[in-house]
Amino acid sequence: VYMLADPGSIFLFKAGSTLIVALIQCCFVGKRFSVEQWNAMILQCIGMVIVQHNPCKSTTRYPPVVYLMMATSVVLTGLCAVRNEY
Repeated sequence: VYMLADPGSIFLFKAGSTLIVALIQCCFVGKRFSVEQWNAMILQCIGMVIVQHNPCKSTTRYPPVVYLMMATSVVLTGLCAVRNEY
């Protein structure tokens, strides 16, 4: 992943693990989040999409496989975070 994407994009996806952790906690642990917290997480995801969109080419900055690898990394990080907390 580190050879296919720049460090800024990888860090951006790692910051998105907040939403993954919240979804896992909500679905499997039963933790509740306020509307404001959900709104903040959704805004963060919208920001990630905006940053990764290339308006000149009307496409994403990287091939889909790169995003798949980064998403897999974020999901694994989220699962580990939930497991460590509970």
